[in-house]
Amino acid sequence: MALKVSFYPENEEVEQKVATLLKEAEHFHRTGNYEKAEELYREVLRLDHQNSTAYHHLGIMALQGEQYELAE
Repeated sequence: MALKVSFYPENEEVEQKVATLLKEAEHFHRTGNYEKAEELYREVLRLDHQNSTAYHHLGIMALQGEQYELAE
């Protein structure tokens, strides 16, 4: 069970927005709409610049596109 700490209501709103964006991005990634997926992963990072899931998926996309310098 994860402990969730939120001192401000807007933090919960941001967390919910990030979770929704990640689900949408992962859907677009799985279905081959890489441009939309990248756009949404980058939006996640704009809201949460330390989001490891978004970084991970952007790295996978870079590898899939053989953009190895971006995947590092």
